Amino acid sequence: MPTSAPPLAPSATGADLAAAGVRLADFQLRFVQAHFEEVLQALEPLLEELRHRHPPSAELHRLHVRGLLLRMRSLSKFDRLEDILHSGAEALELLAHDGPTVERAEVFVFQAFAYNLLAWPQPALSATQLALQDALALGSTEFSAQAMERAAMCYLSMGDGLLAERFMLEAIGFAEQCTASTAKQLRYSNALHLACVLFDAYQDCGEASAASQLLPRFGRVQAQGEHHMAALAHSCYIDAIWHGNQARWLRRAGQTERAGRLLREVLALALARDWQGLIRPMRLELSLELQAAGLHAQALQELQRLFEPLDLPLRETQALRGLQAMARSQQALGQSTQAEQTQATLALRLHGQRERIADAQRRLAGLDQRLVDMLQAADRARIEQDLQSMGQRAQQARVLRVPGMDWLPVALPA
Repeated sequence: MPTSAPPLAPSATGADLAAAGVRLADFQLRFVQAHFEEVLQALEPLLEELRHRHPPSAELHRLHVRGLLLRMRSLSKFDRLEDILHSGAEALELLAHDGPTVERAEVFVFQAFAYNLLAWPQPALSATQLALQDALALGSTEFSAQAMERAAMCYLSMGDGLLAERFMLEAIGFAEQCTASTAKQLRYSNALHLACVLFDAYQDCGEASAASQLLPRFGRVQAQGEHHMAALAHSCYIDAIWHGNQARWLRRAGQTERAGRLLREVLALALARDWQGLIRPMRLELSLELQAAGLHAQALQELQRLFEPLDLPLRETQALRGLQAMARSQQALGQSTQAEQTQATLALRLHGQRERIADAQRRLAGLDQRLVDMLQAADRARIEQDLQSMGQRAQQARVLRVPGMDWLPVALPA
């Protein structure tokens, strides 16, 4: 990856900034090609140069914000949540006096993503609300769709399946009005991801009828996405994400033969391209398919590969789901001792996750205050009311439990 261009001079000229813009455009192309680690490595020296340019100018700030947003997008592929929030805070400083902009809306979207996975409900919902406010003020259907999607994921984490579904379908409504084809494609794909998580959560808690009721509604989303895909000039990585989530959904909808064929095609492509962000979820899905067919020995082989290589981070929701599945297959094969050990590992991982979340919240204390301060008083009051209501429902065991997203008991204010 080209990183050898001369650094910006301390007092950068227009030509210097143009050259930096060319470098950034190259990094953005690499991102589209799914070279996320390379992008992060190449961005660091460029961002450091931009931080020390004098005097500040609107062009310099725009370039700096574009770089920070690309960094946030890349960091999100590895769930580097604290780094996302620090980059977001840096970007908001540069955007402080700009009012609603698409850049600021995108910063809020990624902050909502990070705070949600850090089990921090107040700033997650605050960032979601601010993203939606900016998107609506700008008339941006693309970022309105993203903000609605963030709201859906927040309420899914909080255990409210009805609100999660409602916001996700509203996101699809906004996406249908988008002209940006990739943005629309990602909304369809993420809608099927949410539907799969929600379907599994309903099944796990014995609400099979609620799970089956998702089938016609998200079946329409799947059909919409498929129709949209037929008219696109395709981006290989984005296509693979869509087809992976489509395969997951089709299996839950009972189309097992088609789902299995599509799943194996996506996994083969991901392995050939070394797309680890797709290899892991596809391996997990393949193991669940094998398990459902009663092929527990084969399922265990795939589940063991899910955790390899050991030095490569695995998303927590995938790890927890994988351990649960591993224990089921071990039990089905009569490996009761191994199943008990897996259950113990699962309990340790859940405990460790809660400790990591608590540590991160302590390190980031105060970083969320700006989001809360930016909200209107009525919005703050509504969010507090939502949190209190969800807290009461959690105490009464009236919320869904999603592996890796069980944040209400440890994160709600008293």
